[in-house]
Amino acid sequence: MPKWISVKDRLPDKTGSYIVWDSPYCSSTKHPTEGWFDGEQMETSIASDWSNITHWMEWPDEPS
Repeated sequence: MPKWISVKDRLPDKTGSYIVWDSPYCSSTKHPTEGWFDGEQMETSIASDWSNITHWMEWPDEPS
C-alpha cells in the first residue's frame, strides 16, 4: 500500500496523476483528491494555489 510522502521531503520522480492532500480543502472534507505533477510542481482541479498541497502518494494497484 502506498504511503503519504511530504512535499517537503520530495516530489514525484515522474509526471502523472497522484493522490494528494490539499489543505485546507482536504482537511475540511477529510478526503484526499487527485493531483498532477508536471515535472516541476503539483496541481489540482480544486485549487489554483499548489502550495496548499502538503502530501502525495502513488495510486494503489487495481483490485485483482
